[in-house]
Order: sequence, then C-alpha cells, then structure tokens
Amino acid sequence: MTAIHEQYASEMRQEFGYLAAWLPGTAIALGDIGVLRGTRFESLTSLSALGVDFASQPMRAVGDLEYASAGQVDVEWHGRGGLLGGAGAEGGVTVSFKRSNAIFFQASGCVTGTMADLPTVEQALIGMDKERWRRDWAVVTEVVVARSAAVIISSRSGGRLDLRLQGGGGGASLAELASRLRIASEAGIAARVLTASGLTPLFRVCQLRGGVVRRMTLVYRGEGQVAGARSGSGVGSLDEEKSPQ
Repeated sequence: MTAIHEQYASEMRQEFGYLAAWLPGTAIALGDIGVLRGTRFESLTSLSALGVDFASQPMRAVGDLEYASAGQVDVEWHGRGGLLGGAGAEGGVTVSFKRSNAIFFQASGCVTGTMADLPTVEQALIGMDKERWRRDWAVVTEVVVARSAAVIISSRSGGRLDLRLQGGGGGASLAELASRLRIASEAGIAARVLTASGLTPLFRVCQLRGGVVRRMTLVYRGEGQVAGARSGSGVGSLDEEKSPQ
C-alpha cells in the first residue's frame, strides 16, 4: 500500500509540476538546503548559513490553486447560506472521502518566489569543498506561498471532516474561510491544515550534477528541467535530471 506522504507528493506533482511539502504545513523558504528522502525534502541548513548570498525575483501572483483526487472527494455545504453566503451567513461543510490517501487541496492568494541569480549560486556551490557541500544536498530555488489554505487527506475509505463557520461573512472557498472554520467532528483523517497564515505547500529544488566527464551544473530534481530554464509542468521521477545542452 502506498504511504500517505508518497501518494500526496505524487498527485500534487502530477497536477502542479512541483514537489509538495510534507507535512503540508511545513515551512520551506528560498535557499533552504536539504536532502530528498524519496518524495520528501528534509531540511538541513541554508545558503545563508553557508555564507552564500542570493537575490530573489519579485513575487509573481498565480491566483488560487485547487485539487481533489478524481472521483474520491465529496464536499457538501449545508446550513443557512452554506459557507459562501454574504454577511451573517451560517452553516458548515462536510468533506468526505471514498478511499484512503485521497486529497482535498485548496490554496488562495498564491504567489511564487524564485531565485534570480542561479548561475552565481551555482558557481558558489561548485567552489565549495566536499566537507562544506555534500553531493546529495539540494537547494530550494522556487516556492509557492499561499495566503491561506485548506488541505485534508484521508486515512481510510469513509473518512470525513465536519466543519463549522464561526463569525459572520462568507468567502469564495474553504481556503479563504480557513481562519474561521472550526472542527465539529472527524473520522478517518490522516492530515489536515486549515490556516489563514502564509505557508509554502509547493516548491522546486536543484542539485549539482556532473564532475569528471561533464562540468558541474545545477539541475532541477523531480521535473527533469534545467535550472534557470522557464518553469513548466513536466513530471518525472525524483531521480530524473536534465543538463544544459
């Protein structure tokens, strides 16, 4: 049986072309350094801690993101006005699942942060000795930051989460209402994140590759894409890599 974190990472990568933070509320920042443990990123240090400076591009708005495991998630709004009504709306919502490891994901007000000077960072890392930079380390070069989010993952078929709204006013999505949602009951839920504070559910990392035969260069891990090339939604295994031609 596929582990919950592996299923989550796989489905999110297929949908968005990014690696997924696990647990979903884990904070990840540009310049973080760590290792890939299968589908998980384990943070160890940072470029700043190693004395490597980098610049960031201006944040770019990408809007709202939403995903649910196909045919496996039901969302039922109930009560007066549901949750999407106007001022004074009352109600709740039930999110139910038809299989284990099914995913409901919403993130509102998303922006991307990206390193602006990857060639400079690349040269700094190449210049480090083996005691300061390990070959299996990866550096975070892009993050998706959400203003608020709702992430719910089932642990079994029949899992459900009942939520109630506190306070007046409506919203356009579960994610936008996250700060005012309270759990009424739950069963068969493996993980849930309901937050109005910024979090980084999606990200990209690069690793140095090359050596004796070809020059060292930063490559994306997980998307099979050249570092510094335009970001896309190509999907590959976490061992996939591509070097400049």
